[in-house]
Amino acid sequence: MQLDDPTDKADYGDGLVITVAQFLSGTDVEKNLRRVEELTAQAAGRGAELVVFPEASMYAWDVTASELADAARSYGPAFLEGVRAAAVRHGVTLVVGMFEPHPDDLPYNRMVVVGTDGSIRGSYDKLHLYDAFSWQESDKISPGTTYPDGSELCVVQSEPVHPRPAQLLRPALPGDGSRAGREGCRCSRRQFGLGGRSVQGDALGDAVARPGDREDLKTRRRRRL
Repeated sequence: MQLDDPTDKADYGDGLVITVAQFLSGTDVEKNLRRVEELTAQAAGRGAELVVFPEASMYAWDVTASELADAARSYGPAFLEGVRAAAVRHGVTLVVGMFEPHPDDLPYNRMVVVGTDGSIRGSYDKLHLYDAFSWQESDKISPGTTYPDGSELCVVQSEPVHPRPAQLLRPALPGDGSRAGREGCRCSRRQFGLGGRSVQGDALGDAVARPGDREDLKTRRRRRL
């Protein structure tokens, strides 16, 4: 097992091993899926049980609204099938950002949870869109409408500022009924250029691992309840 902080082994014993996987997606969905597969393989080699990818892992942000909507319709199902296959192949639970078509409007910014058996354990459509300064997410994305049931596991970019962040999903976590509780993981994508910056944080919002301004993996062991 390869942990970025060796003290985790002593501090958290048999805790859940979580990897934040950061990469910059482009407009080639097959290439993006290959990176998800490759980074999942690397994370599994480190002993990860749960691997969290950024929002928009499926397709780049820096496109027009119509292109993003077309990508969601054309590539979403195949991308999701590839993520499911990767989860089964490497025996890990995956949380991955993609775009889900809206029947009448702009697509949803979706985080999906895939179990080790390839089943869809839950999903969340980003509710609080980031409309601030020069960035207007609502120009390209429809807001979600509901919170899922479950404990706080993952929040999407900008949502840590809201009093009730995104929730994903107790049954999705590996292990026999165990779950990340007071220690969790968020994978937010803060813009630098056209890239994203991820962070693994505890339940109080304090960062415990930051991949930095590049493609990277950070693996930590956190408390189970």
